[in-house]
Formats: sequence, C-alpha cells, structure tokens
Amino acid sequence: MRDDAHGHRSSLAVNRQPTMLDMTEESKKDKILRFLRSVLSIGSESQGFIARIGEHATLERYAKGEYIFFEGDRIDRGYYVFEGRVSLRKSSSNGKDLIVALLPTGEPFGTLAALDGRPFPLSAQAQSDCLILEFPVGEFRALMAENPRVGNQLMGAIGARLRNSHELSRALAHDKVEVRVAATLLSLRPSCAPVDPDELLLSRQELADAAGITIETATRVMKRLELEGAVDLTGTGRVRLLRIERIKAIVEESQ
Repeated sequence: MRDDAHGHRSSLAVNRQPTMLDMTEESKKDKILRFLRSVLSIGSESQGFIARIGEHATLERYAKGEYIFFEGDRIDRGYYVFEGRVSLRKSSSNGKDLIVALLPTGEPFGTLAALDGRPFPLSAQAQSDCLILEFPVGEFRALMAENPRVGNQLMGAIGARLRNSHELSRALAHDKVEVRVAATLLSLRPSCAPVDPDELLLSRQELADAAGITIETATRVMKRLELEGAVDLTGTGRVRLLRIERIKAIVEESQ
C-alpha cells in the first residue's frame, strides 16, 4: 500500500461492499490469472510466464482520491486497473494537476518506467475506489522476450495514450475554453466510453481537471453545448455526445 507524500500510511477505513479482497487466496489467484489472460491475450506457449506473474502479483485497494504513486517516483512494478478507474496527472506551473489520461478497468500503467528504471513523469490517482493489480517486472520482461505480442500490446496502449495527450496539449494551448472542452471530450472518448462510444462516464470535475479550467467554467461551456443540442447532461456523471460533428468542428475551426 502506498504511503502518502509525508510518509504516512493512508487510511482506507470506508464502507464498502465485499470485493475481491474478501475472497480466499486461492479464489483471488484464480481471478488474477483469468484477468491476466484476458488483458494479455497471448497463446498457450506463454501461459507459464503468466502463471509466474500471477503468482507474485498482488491486489491493492486504493480509496477514491488516494495516490498510487507520485510524479517523479521511481517505481519497481507494473500496474493494471483491476476494478475502478485511475487518472494519470501532470502537475502544472500554477500548482493545479492536469488529467492526462483516465484509465478504465483492464488498462496497464507504469510498466515501461519500471522496466527502464526512469522516474515516472506522471502521478497516478484513484478516481474511484479501486483494486489495482501490481506485479514485479522481472517476469514481465521475460514474457516480452518470449512473446513479442505482449510488448506490442503494451506499446499500442501507450501509443494511443500519447496521441490523445498530444491532441489535448495542442488544444490546451488555446485561449478559448470552448476549444479546450471540445478537445478534451474527444480525447477522453476512447477511455471514458466503455460501452457506447457516444456516452462518456465523466464527471464535471474530471472534465475541468483534464481541460485545465475551473469546474464553474466547465459547467458554463457544457450548458452552452447542451443548449446547442451537442450534448445531453441529464445523466449524473455522464456526458452523452449527440452531435459529435459539432464538437469536432469547434476544435477544427480553431486550427
């Protein structure tokens, strides 16, 4: 479990329904192995490596708002979001964190930094109560050497994340908040719409943090888009994109 910035253990004494951590160790390991097989999607020839990763993997519980690690930390393990959602954040010059990515269940993070030993350039924070699968990178390195498909999957996930971050950073350099909000909605679409690509599981605060604006500004811009018929805000913690072409046009007109 991660210590906080002052070296103190974080308290997780909150009310929860029974979760994976309440299961027997045997049942937990079975679920971990099934999870790894599903996210790695490799052939039977490498199942031994997955079994060894699973043997040393642990499930850690993080409360909403708790940091898994901080920007600049040197980490010695890889991570997968097992349950919940994690944000990757970058500190800005004004002291406010910007959300660079929102990671749903099944997404990896931190693995490449652990493999090359460099400080991680972002902070990872639980956006909801989370279960995080943590594993030592030694067996994972051996698995990548045995099966290049694993490395390709990891690089594909990171590459998509970098492309979205690049597009978002271009928009955040723009002064118009409407452009920032529209670009943020588009960039978060792949990770925040797990079922319907036009329905984002996204709170107003998350949108504001990702766009680098205040929640009041985010609310004002989203209300304007709602009046234009571009979005539907009736669902709590959800944004439904009704006119995606209008949202894209806001970004394109600024370029």
